[in-house]
Amino acid sequence: MKPEILFINVGTPNDSSEKSVGKYLIEFLLDKRVIPLPWIFRQILVRFLIVPFRKKKSASLYSKIWMKEGGSPLQFYSKKFVEKMQSEWKGEANVSYAMCYQSPALKNELQKIMQKQPKCLVVVPLFPHYASVTTGGALEIVQRYFIHSLYVPNLYFLHTFYRENFYIQALSDGLQKRLKEISFDVLLFSYHGLPEKQMKETSENRCSCIGNSCEKEIEGCYRSQCFATSRLLAERLNLKESEYCTSFQSRLGRSQWIMPYTENIILELRSKNVTNIAVTSPSFVMDCLETLEEINIGLRKKWENAGGQNFYFIPCLNDNDDFVKGMKDFIADKIK
Repeated sequence: MKPEILFINVGTPNDSSEKSVGKYLIEFLLDKRVIPLPWIFRQILVRFLIVPFRKKKSASLYSKIWMKEGGSPLQFYSKKFVEKMQSEWKGEANVSYAMCYQSPALKNELQKIMQKQPKCLVVVPLFPHYASVTTGGALEIVQRYFIHSLYVPNLYFLHTFYRENFYIQALSDGLQKRLKEISFDVLLFSYHGLPEKQMKETSENRCSCIGNSCEKEIEGCYRSQCFATSRLLAERLNLKESEYCTSFQSRLGRSQWIMPYTENIILELRSKNVTNIAVTSPSFVMDCLETLEEINIGLRKKWENAGGQNFYFIPCLNDNDDFVKGMKDFIADKIK
């Protein structure tokens, strides 16, 4: 019996309409890992306060990045990645993907897989760095599915590949190729942010470097993992400390999120008379709203408004051939 390999990503609206975006936001925000409040308070907050006022703006943002052929970029690249991965396995495994929110729904994909009664199921959340809301949430859905299952295959959960050689190599090779084509002063590594409180709880309050560079990697500490990735990439690219920096984007609400914030870093760079920057987002393996709109459109505009000159956006790995092959070898090594 061939092993089943299931890749998992966060999710995306089915289209860029207000109705579809609103449906996606409700499903996403009602997750207790996203908004850690009692069920009734989450329902009131999400359904009556957040989504009714946010869906129009979010739909407008999604419409800016929606592809004429392919629709959602995240959906488009997920499909291409899986197609290449299936080809890479040369018929020795069945490869599929699912989303935690919206379609293809993770629960539905698990049902399809289990109809085959496979001997082995490999679950790979496509999040390089561990966070409760992403990796933890995906694995919880899978584990919850099997609680009442009469048949449970050999389960392999592979995650947190933020320092694996195949991931760092694929990223650094792509960055090196792009950086040779441009003239930049600073390379900015912009990672998705998290509420500071959530990160401290995940790392059991062992992370004490809030506001400073994380020199020590701590199990469960998302922030320290991100800084580790930046250091590894900088080493491969032979960058001096003054030639790169790390920041965190996508902050929501008024609570304290992990720092430094990407929007503040670009202002700091301008205060130092930096005029040309390149920006990449290593916490995303596939381009999505946070990279294509928030970075390539929104952050670019802020940079230009601050008097910056060149802004070079560097896409995610997406269906990069080296990334696909490296991931295949990574999985094969773990289950052999």
